[in-house]
Amino acid sequence: MDTAETDLMGDLVGTEITTDAKTETNLLLPSVTWVITAKLNEISYPGDQHDIEKGFRYLYVAAKFLCYRKDNPAQRPAFVRIYQQIPITGTQISKSNDIIPSGFITYIIWEKVPGVPLSKLYIWRQTPEVRDAMRKEFRRVYHNENWSDFNYVLYGLVRPRNTDWYQERDWQW
Repeated sequence: MDTAETDLMGDLVGTEITTDAKTETNLLLPSVTWVITAKLNEISYPGDQHDIEKGFRYLYVAAKFLCYRKDNPAQRPAFVRIYQQIPITGTQISKSNDIIPSGFITYIIWEKVPGVPLSKLYIWRQTPEVRDAMRKEFRRVYHNENWSDFNYVLYGLVRPRNTDWYQERDWQW
C-alpha cells in the first residue's frame, strides 16, 4: 500500500476537540477541550478494493497538528494526531449517521515535552559513538521490560541489511 502527502482534512485551525473523561483506569483522566493552532503534516494511506483483498484492513488519512488546552492561558503546546478512515465497501465499522459515515475517526493527544525527538533521521545523523551511547541508554532504561536486540530495529536504532531482519544479526550499528 502506497502513501501520499495529502490535504484531505483541510484547515482545522481553531477547531476544538473535547476528549471524554476516563474513569475506568487508574489514571482518572478528566474531560479536556483542546484547540488546534497549526497543521504540521498529513499523509494518506489510500487504496482500493484490491488492497482490502490483500489484507489491508483500513485505508485512512493521518494528520498531526499543534494544539493547546483551552483552559490553559499559557497555551502550553501539545500535539494531536487525527486518524480518519477512508471508507471502502467492506471496511465500514460505523453507522451512516456517525461523525464519519461508515468510517472512524480517532484522536490521540499528547503534551509537548522538552528535549529532542529521537527520529530515525536524527539518530542516523549522529556519530557511531553517540548512536552507541543512545543504544546503551535504551537498554539501561528498558532493562526491566525484557529489552531484546529486535527492539533496536523497531526503534530505528539499527538498520537491518535486508527484509528478513528478524532472522539476521548483521545490522548496521
